[in-house]
Amino acid sequence: MRSASELVAYARAAQGYVVPINVGRARVAGLELGFGARAFEHLEAGCNVTLLDPRDTTPGRRLQNDVLPFTSRLVLAPRILLTTGELSSRGLSRADLGADLTYLSNRFADAAGLIVIPEQATLGVTGMAAWLEGTLITRLRLTNATGSQRFDIVGYPLPGRSLYGSLELHTP
Repeated sequence: MRSASELVAYARAAQGYVVPINVGRARVAGLELGFGARAFEHLEAGCNVTLLDPRDTTPGRRLQNDVLPFTSRLVLAPRILLTTGELSSRGLSRADLGADLTYLSNRFADAAGLIVIPEQATLGVTGMAAWLEGTLITRLRLTNATGSQRFDIVGYPLPGRSLYGSLELHTP
């Protein structure tokens, strides 16, 4: 648990932009867990879980809502990875395929708790191939694979499905 005084939080103004707000006192209680497992040298799975209870504890505050804005009270991030492991091939030396999901519970965009940013889940898929004993690495990442509507930390819309690629050259 963490207590704070003179906290500066952020909230969305009526005009739609984000402004700082003063919070006289606040308390954030939470729990964060992470775990993982590996099986058969070719499968890895894991998950991170964050539970938060962020409250404005300022004496004499006028708003009925006491949950701090822009804070998801549950964040869940499971992931899985399939890998070939190191290969003895002269060309392809390793290949990985991974998937990850990020779930954020709903959160308030204003101190009064009237504007709710809906819960969201984002699925990502990543492929990696190492070539020539790891000298050359190629990666492809598909974010928001389902094309769901997503919002950034302060509630503004984010792009839909996106594809990223990279090429790395490692020299001895």
